[in-house]
Amino acid sequence: MPEKNINPDFVPPHTKHRLRFDENGIFRILMMSDVQESADFDKRSIQSVNALLDIAKPSLVILGGDNCFGPEIKSKQDLKAFLEILTAPLEQRKIPWAHVFGNHDHDAPVPDAEQQELYEAYPMCVSGHTDSSVYGTTNFVLPIYNHSGTQVIYNVWGLDTNNTADELNGLADGTDFIKVAAYPKNPLSIGRWDTIHFSQLMWYWNTSVA
Repeated sequence: MPEKNINPDFVPPHTKHRLRFDENGIFRILMMSDVQESADFDKRSIQSVNALLDIAKPSLVILGGDNCFGPEIKSKQDLKAFLEILTAPLEQRKIPWAHVFGNHDHDAPVPDAEQQELYEAYPMCVSGHTDSSVYGTTNFVLPIYNHSGTQVIYNVWGLDTNNTADELNGLADGTDFIKVAAYPKNPLSIGRWDTIHFSQLMWYWNTSVA
């Protein structure tokens, strides 16, 4: 069902490219997750990316995290070399794309903010990022307009799932878990990996209401 702007004065977030449904009312999203490559790309990975793009002909591509394999990234230049290979099929076809980070992206020895700068520098990248008041880096909303570009009728949301949990508690059997603040007597077992934080949920809620 089309989303409506509750606040008539609300201005949708700016993106480099206005995303629109086509004349037939179609907007196709291709999500690619866990590429987990480095600058030493396996040629089969790029062949797969090209095949997906040729078959799906997407309006937007979402890189869903673990885009690189962080432990094999040695420096900012190394990350840039990886991104040059990964994004080339998207940039050459002029397909708008966005990304979120997974734990392996956070594992790269490059600060998240610097990684984000590298990503956002690409002409077809429409990713955004929240400020320091919101946990994580790759939190964004992409408004999708009708074909004429006059009304937002859909939104695509991205939320950073972060890396390792800050507050781990060891169980007797050696299993780690993180306690959910709202349910201190009912811990949610999620292993050693982090989750979406409250400030991210509030950012989503407040922006969604707007």
